Amino acid sequence: MLENMHGSPITRATPFPSDELILDPLKLDQTFDPDNVAYQLLSDVYRPFGYKPECITFYNDAAGVFVF
Repeated sequence: MLENMHGSPITRATPFPSDELILDPLKLDQTFDPDNVAYQLLSDVYRPFGYKPECITFYNDAAGVFVF
């Protein structure tokens, strides 16, 4: 498997079958964690295009945070 310059695995993307991307509402609780919310949003956007969550750039899965 190839990796991009950020170390994320490169996967084959598939064409999106629609002109619109409609996502389910994201429910937030009182313990708002911006890294978790950003990860959830990006996962929801990446998934329809065939990208796996591990392709989200700058996300440290072990720590559950984005590292820039």
